Order: sequence, then structure tokens, then C-alpha cells
Amino acid sequence: MIKRKIILVLSVILFSMLNLKCDDDNPVICEYIACTMEYRTVSVSLKHIADNTPYQLSDFKVLRVSDNTDITPPGDSYAALNGYYPVATDSNREMFRFKNVEVEFYGYLTNNLVVQKRFTITADCCHISLVEGETTIYL
Repeated sequence: MIKRKIILVLSVILFSMLNLKCDDDNPVICEYIACTMEYRTVSVSLKHIADNTPYQLSDFKVLRVSDNTDITPPGDSYAALNGYYPVATDSNREMFRFKNVEVEFYGYLTNNLVVQKRFTITADCCHISLVEGETTIYL
């Protein structure tokens, strides 16, 4: 019985150590973390304000605010037909890992800017996530 308790306590301690946040005093080594196989995307949904139908852009781009680097993820034509556009994906998680990174989404209709929104994205060892920003926008 005591052996089981010791194993349980050690397991909890080990699990806690694997979930520590990365900082200068206690860095997380992501190569030793087990991640799920899901692929996450932070997207924005654009809708017509009049009737809530999908708003389709002719083009979009995403820039990292700090240096205006173009980080536009590839779009999905089916998603775009439904008014969904990617802001960030797990393919760029290294850029966001353990930081709050501001990005700016620009949406165009026939070369005219129709939407410009800022988002804050972060990531852990495995996946990106939205920190701040409206994911449904009415135009």
C-alpha cells in the first residue's frame, strides 16, 4: 500500500514537472513532451451583417505586427466559401511558442481593404491558441 502511494506521489510530481511553463529559470524541453496528432488553426469567420451569410474575400493576408513579416497561412477554398479564413496554424507554432504574438489580419474584396483585425496568438509545446481577438466579424 505504501509502495503504491509513493509511486502515485512520484507520478504526480513527474507529471507536474512536464507541465511547467517555460521561463528563464525553468525551461520546458518540448522534444520530450507528448503531443496529440490534431492540427489546430485559429480562424476568423466573416459574415454579412444584414443576413448572417458568409462573407467571401477575394484575398487575405496575415502580418506579424512586430516586424510586418507576412505569415499568411494557406487558405482552404471550401472554408473560404463559408467565410472562414486562417489567422495562424500549428505549422507556425515555433513562432508563437511561449510568447504572446500580435498578428494583423487583412481582408480584401477586389483589391479594396474591407477588414483589418488584430489577434494575439500563443502556443505551448504542441499547439497554438488564441489569446485575444474577435473570431466572428460582421461586415
